[in-house]
Amino acid sequence: MRHISDATIKDARHLAYLVNLAGEGMPFYFWQSMCTPGQAVIDHGTERATRETGDFSYRNARIHRQDGEVTSALIAFKLDDPYQIDDLETCPDYIHPLIHLEAKGPGDWYINVLAVYEPYRRQGIANILLEDSFRRGRKAECSTTSLIVHSTNEAAKQLYENKGFSISDELPVIPIPGTIEGGMWQRLVKKL
Repeated sequence: MRHISDATIKDARHLAYLVNLAGEGMPFYFWQSMCTPGQAVIDHGTERATRETGDFSYRNARIHRQDGEVTSALIAFKLDDPYQIDDLETCPDYIHPLIHLEAKGPGDWYINVLAVYEPYRRQGIANILLEDSFRRGRKAECSTTSLIVHSTNEAAKQLYENKGFSISDELPVIPIPGTIEGGMWQRLVKKL
């Protein structure tokens, strides 16, 4: 049996893994600089997911389960309008293009993360989560939904194109050692 529900604090570890999966290793790279001495990166990510506020919070996540097992997650929220870029110098430079692309959609329903564990891929789960997110975006009175994808992620780009998204903007990736080395970040948009 399949169903979608709001994430709970108990889902935080899954959220940390799935966020890293969607971010192609960039979240773990980012979080490692924030870990306390001896803390595992996944534990730090799990702590971040348990926050009550902030973009990466379980409060913004929806979880898909099949037969009681977590298969995937989608994190989405309404972007601030106006979208303020403050204290950009406090963020690592490789995050800057993502922030600039997000800023192009003030008031958008922003899909920050969509990830499906490998054994559950190609079963239509991503489509189910996207349709659920579109409904939530309309309920939040957003007229547009947006997301950012890496230019070489052909499977994700095909999924989003099939759902009616198109490229509106792109910026070059700032290489991250051992993770994303090049290409473009592409902002995709769709009317809700």
